[in-house]
Formats: sequence, C-alpha cells, structure tokens
Amino acid sequence: MTKVLFKSRIEAIIASSIILVGVIAFVANVAADAVSTSVTVSNAAPVVSGVTFNSGAAITLTENTTRTVYATSTVTDANGCSTIAAVSADFHRNGIATSSCNTIGQANNSNCYPAVTCTVVSGTCTGGSDTAADYVCSTALQYYADPTDSGTYAAQTWTADIAAGDGVATTSGSGLAEVNTLKALDVTASMNYGTLAAGSNTAAVNSTTTVTNTGNSTMDPLISGTDMTSGINTLTVGNQKYASSTFTYATGGTALSTTPTAAAINLAKPTGAAVTGNVSWGINVPNGTVPGSYSGTNTFTAN
Repeated sequence: MTKVLFKSRIEAIIASSIILVGVIAFVANVAADAVSTSVTVSNAAPVVSGVTFNSGAAITLTENTTRTVYATSTVTDANGCSTIAAVSADFHRNGIATSSCNTIGQANNSNCYPAVTCTVVSGTCTGGSDTAADYVCSTALQYYADPTDSGTYAAQTWTADIAAGDGVATTSGSGLAEVNTLKALDVTASMNYGTLAAGSNTAAVNSTTTVTNTGNSTMDPLISGTDMTSGINTLTVGNQKYASSTFTYATGGTALSTTPTAAAINLAKPTGAAVTGNVSWGINVPNGTVPGSYSGTNTFTAN
C-alpha cells in the first residue's frame, strides 16, 4: 500500500512537471513584434477671409499729398499658420482687371497700386497648432486717385485683392471701398497791383494768380472778393476785373463781385504732374480816391 502511494506521488510529480514544462515552453515562444506605420500629410492651401478695405468706409483723400489706406484680412492654413509664406495685396479701381494690376510695372497712381506690403498682426499666429494669422496691408494713395462716388467711374469702386501663399498653393480674397471726389485747389498767396494814380487803371498790364488743382477731379474755381480798404476809405470790389487770359482793362475782363463766379479756366484732373491755370487781373482807381495802401481779399473756391 505504501509503495503504491509513493509511486502515485512520483507519477503525479512527473505529470505536474511535464505540464509546467509545457507552460514554460509555451510562454517562451511568445515574442514582441513591431508594425511599421506611415501617413502622408497633404498640403492645405491657405484661405483668405474677412477682407476689409478702409474698414468698409469710403476713402477721403488728402489734397496735394498722399493718404495711407489699409486693408485687413485673416489667413487660415490647416497645416499651421507658420506655413504661410507670403501675403501681398493689390489696390485698384475695379474697372482695371486684376491681371492688369498685379506687378510693379503696371502701377498707375490714378487707378492701380500693385504689390502692396502686408504684415502679420502682432499677437496672431502663435505657432504650434495655431492655424490663423491676421494681416494688415497698407499703401499711400495719391490725392488724384480716381473717384468712384460720382463722375466717369460712378459705376465702379476700388478693390483690395489680398493673396496668400504657402509655397505650394495661393488663394485670394477681396474687399471694396469707394474713393470720394476731392475738389481742392491751391492759389498764389498774394497779388500786388503796384502804384496807380487816381483816375487811372492797369490798362493792358495784368497781375496774375496761379491756381493749382490739388484734387482728383476736373475743376473750374469760383472767384469772389471783398472791397479793398485803407483805414476808413474804400475801393469797391467791382473795380477789380479778371479773365482767363490777358486783357486790357477798358475792353475786357469780368468785374469781380461778392458772389462766387466761375473763373472759366477749367483745370483738368491731375494724373501726376501739377495741373495749373492762370487768372489775369486788372484794377481801376476812380477819381476822388484818397491816397493810401488798400488791401482786400479775393477768394478762390474749388468747384
């Protein structure tokens, strides 16, 4: 009986050992393996949105100089805003085709301002997963840029085309703004008829004022004046005459009055060089005029 039990125990131990060895052998045959993964990230073209030109308001130019105007936009790139490589703008009257105003050589201060510089707004495009950047584009518009609120180009407007590229793809967006008509002028600051005797006039000797068109429209200035005075003494306004060309006092010229009246010099719209016109003047000093230095004011109004 004892032998049988011992034998059974030995058989059980042997069996257990075989099972254990089998388990160990099974575990030993399990090994780690690596799977190779890959993906190609495609390029996403930048998207230009929210373009505004002069904040959507009409542009009022500054006479005889330039005015800086701005266009703004948000540019978004799904690959990250840091991949946006270049942003630029073209400002032009929209009667000028986009393809006719996108290189420096096509620039025309009356209607086309290409290759406008755009800069990223500080604090936007923070890197990493940030996909959007705000841009501002600015240039100086000349005082004679074509008006679109009235006149020849009343059916048109001005547009700011903003283009953004990432080195692979380029897209664009546009914003609109009117350019207002600017009627403005500059005129000779003073005029001196010299010394005349009572009972005489300037005859064929004219004084001259030069009028310069400093706006963006054709113009014929209106002229008016005041009496000339010396203390309590007066030379009434109608003793002065003017004309768009030289004249002889006795037979020509238009008597000056306090009512603004067209000078008839018809100044063209500037396109670069200054546009000027001359007004000739003469004066009569009636008999009985008290000696003295007389002065007054003649006013030129852009029209």
